[in-house]
Amino acid sequence: GLVSVPARLHRNATEFGNAPAYREKEFGIWQSWTWSETQEEIEALALGTREIGPEIDPGVPALRARHDLAVALKSGNFGAEDFFEKAARQLAGTS
Repeated sequence: GLVSVPARLHRNATEFGNAPAYREKEFGIWQSWTWSETQEEIEALALGTREIGPEIDPGVPALRARHDLAVALKSGNFGAEDFFEKAARQLAGTS
């Protein structure tokens, strides 16, 4: 049957807690997040969103869940060509 994304995330955090969930290279350095850390971050976004906005571009607001966690969710053609540069500056607090 069908299993929800939150159910799979919970299962992975329980079964694979300290194993890497994903990695990305930032400024030439690999960053890694475990399944447990990933679940904590997603729960902070889902349960603790305290602030929506300001808009980075029309239709694309920033979301802040904690003082140290800000996210921009972009979909489709929303946002200008320089959206990601503007988002990085705004989410870092330098726009």
